Amino acid sequence: MKLTIGRKLGLGFATLLCLMIVSSGLAYSRLREIRRTETRLIEVRVPSQKLPIDLERDLNQSQNKGRQVILAGADPVRKEAAEKKYEDIWKDVDKDIAAVDEYAPKWTLQENRDLWNKAKENIPKLHDTQRAAMSIASSGTGEAIIKSGIEFTDRATSSNDAAIASLKELADSFTFLLHQNEEELAAANSSAAYTLLIAALVGLGIGIGVAAYMGRSISASTSAVLSKAEAIAAGDLTSEDVKVSSEDELGDLATAMNKMQASLTKMIISVSENAQQVANASEEFSAVSQQITTNSEETSAQANVVSNAIFTMLLAKRLATKCALPVRECKAGDLLIPSTVWIAPGDYHMVVQNDNHLMRLGTHQGPRENFCRPSVDVLFRSVAAVYGASALGVILTGMGQDGLKGCEALSAAGASIIVQDEASSVVWGMPGFVARAGLAEKVLPLDQIGNEIIRRVAAQPSFQLTH
Repeated sequence: MKLTIGRKLGLGFATLLCLMIVSSGLAYSRLREIRRTETRLIEVRVPSQKLPIDLERDLNQSQNKGRQVILAGADPVRKEAAEKKYEDIWKDVDKDIAAVDEYAPKWTLQENRDLWNKAKENIPKLHDTQRAAMSIASSGTGEAIIKSGIEFTDRATSSNDAAIASLKELADSFTFLLHQNEEELAAANSSAAYTLLIAALVGLGIGIGVAAYMGRSISASTSAVLSKAEAIAAGDLTSEDVKVSSEDELGDLATAMNKMQASLTKMIISVSENAQQVANASEEFSAVSQQITTNSEETSAQANVVSNAIFTMLLAKRLATKCALPVRECKAGDLLIPSTVWIAPGDYHMVVQNDNHLMRLGTHQGPRENFCRPSVDVLFRSVAAVYGASALGVILTGMGQDGLKGCEALSAAGASIIVQDEASSVVWGMPGFVARAGLAEKVLPLDQIGNEIIRRVAAQPSFQLTH
């Protein structure tokens, strides 16, 4: 199978692609590990470390609320309020226990579950001890309150301390695990970064190697072919054939250059033998070709004039059937009649002229402007000179910048200018140049321009519109 340049490049890119797939797989594996660690942190470690602390707080609160019940003594109002707070705090304790029980099966260390079970064994004992001590003070006598306080301190405090000790140990264990997971997360992030860096460096090395190999191969072959081409261009057909060093497109190019040199050599020999005959025939052909060209140019110019004249005449007739206003092709000397649409004749500039206060239309075949004849610039300059600030210039869709200089003349004379917007234009060339030059008073879509023209013309007292 022929190893073409495309296949060589494809092989290099395939190698890079395989490396990218491998590196992506390794990165994905590292990211999954990071995700698992993050999940353990967020869903298990953080709540598990916080819940024992919350439970420890609520157990201490139960101790405080129990003492308040005892101290309330015989005051029924204070005692009722204290007992309600005591019951509320134990409801919070029950919620804390339920929350820890929910997370306990997810713990990885059995010793943490053992600590929790030990703490749970002491919590009911604490509740019972507190209840028993508070019941002693129910009679409300001073002696009962003192005895209840002593009992509460001796027994309830010891049960509370035992439960809290287990909870502290459990919280410390989860604090250690939390730090351990954070270290694992940092290590996994570093591993993923190193994996991507190594893959990028290896890919860069392979890419540079492929580029260097292909560059040397292509450079050597193209240099040889270029030297051969320059020699042939200089008329040297005696140089040695280009050495074909590969079987790819460059090798084919070198072979083709060698064949071309051989073919040119044969051709030049053949041409040299018939040079005089070719020269004589060339002279005769040149004379005939010159005559044909002259006739062709005259015929083409006549055809263009006839074609332009016919087009504008037919365009005027066509528009006249579609418009409410009459549409006419301009002829030199026509009076500029109100409420009439005038179209410039083909290959003629159209201008407005003031003939002793009679406004007439004129035509001439002056130089083309913006490669156009008729040109908008020529017409607008004449309008600016005759009508000045009372004129209204409108530029619709069109290619090029014809009309820009004419609008500059109108603007300088104080006239208003409207252009069609880009969205409704087929080609936003002519209106775009005027708009970007800041000459347009309004930029409107095509379906709004007609009404805007009628509104502005109707506002002129010297004009009357027919509908």
